[in-house]
Amino acid sequence: MALVAEGTATTQWFAPQRSVGLAGTRRFWVMGTHGMAKGVFVHGFLTAPRATAATSRATTKPQGTVMKGARYGADHLIRCSVTAYLHDRAERLQVSILDGMKSGIAAIVLDQVRTSGQIVDLTDTCAKLDARGLRK
Repeated sequence: MALVAEGTATTQWFAPQRSVGLAGTRRFWVMGTHGMAKGVFVHGFLTAPRATAATSRATTKPQGTVMKGARYGADHLIRCSVTAYLHDRAERLQVSILDGMKSGIAAIVLDQVRTSGQIVDLTDTCAKLDARGLRK
């Protein structure tokens, strides 16, 4: 994750991550003081809300088939991955509890960055989590 400041605009780059259950599937999230964009390449979906002090608009552009009833298609992928793991068809899950904790912290901080316009450094927080030895 990297924070970039350009003039009066701040941009938050959320590193691409592999989706659970389908190798090669990618997600991204770019957030700045003027709005954000996020995409899930499992089905080619892009959401680009524009934020101002008074309003927030979202522009959604599906680039492919979206799975009905699923949250960006991830529900199905997670279910397949967990089922394969529980039935010994996969050695491990693709994400750990540490990944989940870091993602949760990042989501909370991204909201803080978006509303406050301030840059938040997560280096110490991530180092403390890594020091716990949760990734083995």
